[in-house]
Amino acid sequence: MYIRVFAPAKINLALEILGVLENGYHEVDMVMQSIDLCDEIIIEDTSNNELIVECNKDLSCKPENNLAYKAAKKFFDYTGLKDIGVKINILKNIPQRAGLAGGSTDAAAVLYALNSFFEAKISEHELSELGCKIGSDVPFCLKGGCLHATGTGTNLYLIPSLKNCFLVVVKPKISICTKKAYTLYDSYKSLKLKSTENIIKCLKSQNLHGVSKNIFNRFEEVLNNTEILNIKKSLCSNGALGACMSGSGSAVFGIFEDKNKAIECIKKLKKIYSQIFLCKPLDHGIYFSG
Repeated sequence: MYIRVFAPAKINLALEILGVLENGYHEVDMVMQSIDLCDEIIIEDTSNNELIVECNKDLSCKPENNLAYKAAKKFFDYTGLKDIGVKINILKNIPQRAGLAGGSTDAAAVLYALNSFFEAKISEHELSELGCKIGSDVPFCLKGGCLHATGTGTNLYLIPSLKNCFLVVVKPKISICTKKAYTLYDSYKSLKLKSTENIIKCLKSQNLHGVSKNIFNRFEEVLNNTEILNIKKSLCSNGALGACMSGSGSAVFGIFEDKNKAIECIKKLKKIYSQIFLCKPLDHGIYFSG
């Protein structure tokens, strides 16, 4: 017996850091959007009473440090299920260390799939609470669509998703450590806060040009990485209405109104970047195959 689910990536249409909370975590103000670039998670039962996680790509960490493994452990601890053999296969399509929530969406997919596989009947709220203990992006990945995220990123408010557009996502060879990016932010001075209010208004009115004009990411200013800035310029000079880095990087996306322009842009940039994807926005998170 097995079950297969798809785990969508996310992009940040807006990302502002408001400061550091007393518990040491950062307070954020973000708008996140699910896209149809997905990992696949296949869960099957085994007879050896072990929890096994396998992946088609090198995750550069021990299995027990992988977020998908941690999600499974949290699920079994919460439900009290014991002496059960489960194998989790991760088919990765989302670039790693890209700011696209690849690890978080895999963890969300594991929670979602195990809940169905074992008919545990854990509520959406309970799954979200479990997700918070794994990573701040996991609750978003469970729900998906387009959400306004506040607090540490786990207070989520539904807003209309992007529609009638195409996204070109570029992942350069460089990777950026999220922890390092926040450390750089902590030492950065003279930050004038930006508001997510305008982009949320534009999403509610389905004003694609307005959304594209108002996308931003605080980490771009903090990192000030030449390659990321050059990718943004290349996307815009090849037809994107706007371009922005996602999360703490290093993936960059451009918003296109015309599919043909997006395809032409990909053809040009493929001469430089091997990891480049044509995507569309989704109005949901984790979902079953078929």
